[in-house]
Amino acid sequence: MINIRLSQDNKVRSDNTSTIYFVLANKGKRKYISTKIHLPREHFDNKEGIVLKKAKNHSKLNSYFHIQLEKLRNIVIDLENSGIEPTFDKIETKYSTNGAAIDFIQWSLDELRNEKGSIAYKTYVGYKDRLENLKKYRDPILMNEINHEFLVKLRQHFNRIGRKPNGYYQDFATIKKFYRLAVSKGLAKGNPFEHFRLEKEKTVKAWLTKDDLKKLNDLLNDQNVKEEDRIKDKEKNTLRHFLFSCYTGIRFGDKKAFDESNIVDGRIMLRQQKTGKLVHIPFTNQATALLPHILSRPLKQANNRVNEDLAVIMKSAKIKKKITYHSSRHTFAINCLLAGIDLITVRDWLGHTTVTTTEIYAKIADQYKDESMKKLGNFLG
Repeated sequence: MINIRLSQDNKVRSDNTSTIYFVLANKGKRKYISTKIHLPREHFDNKEGIVLKKAKNHSKLNSYFHIQLEKLRNIVIDLENSGIEPTFDKIETKYSTNGAAIDFIQWSLDELRNEKGSIAYKTYVGYKDRLENLKKYRDPILMNEINHEFLVKLRQHFNRIGRKPNGYYQDFATIKKFYRLAVSKGLAKGNPFEHFRLEKEKTVKAWLTKDDLKKLNDLLNDQNVKEEDRIKDKEKNTLRHFLFSCYTGIRFGDKKAFDESNIVDGRIMLRQQKTGKLVHIPFTNQATALLPHILSRPLKQANNRVNEDLAVIMKSAKIKKKITYHSSRHTFAINCLLAGIDLITVRDWLGHTTVTTTEIYAKIADQYKDESMKKLGNFLG
């Protein structure tokens, strides 16, 4: 049980006064919260925790301290009733806000800065951009304003300005993350997302067929390519790395960290940055052919720069698909399934935690087979 009392600091200030503190004590540990009130030592009874009559305004000060002590004790009770452990930091945080409305965006940005060194930089930037963009809707957004109605109105706003559910899905995920954090610190209550559902739109994942891959290999080797469609050396380097991922299924982040240490017993062995899962991927002939260049000339550009190169490459190869680097992973998965490799093996190569994610690719592969069969039916008349 947390005990809360008043105590005066032993340290004497230059004006011959000492600071009065609220002292939180529990299991031999203490937390001192300054009242920002300073009194001469002879004006405060440390044992009784009261201001003596000789002090100016002693009645008002004692009344103020009594109210603040009750407030702190009520914070402890509120946290316990909410099923939250009343730690010293949670009590101090809730007390320092004075029960006032907290700027949710600014508070979240402050908390994000505290996480900066412990999360991936890309994740940090993503959260920061989404919180900053939330200011365009309204600034400030108060913590106690975030409820089911707020979420519904925000979704209506996004729809009104033409944003798609898949585009603003992460905006709501960011709000949810930091609101939960605020609840864990006793700064917010309840779950505004309890009856709020946000479904992602079902989209067809962009991927490359065998014919598309042949076009890219021809472009890489300047075969069957018009002079005006030839690509620059830097784009060829991007293309080699992209094709390597098409033949191995390696994500962009893992590919940038890839080196000779990831080649073990003639197979690729790496621990995925996203999931932490260790995967073993066999080399295809195509990946083996690209390997010397991959190791000697690493991919250094950021993801957005690589995707800009890929847009140029696809245009030159006459491939009318919106392809990003991550499309290489889709390409690998679907072509593996089309080649007859079983779902569990593909799941293990991709490092999926469940087969459910891999099954999405299986559906696309089946659709492609059906479309191919229809073409054959039309050809046979």
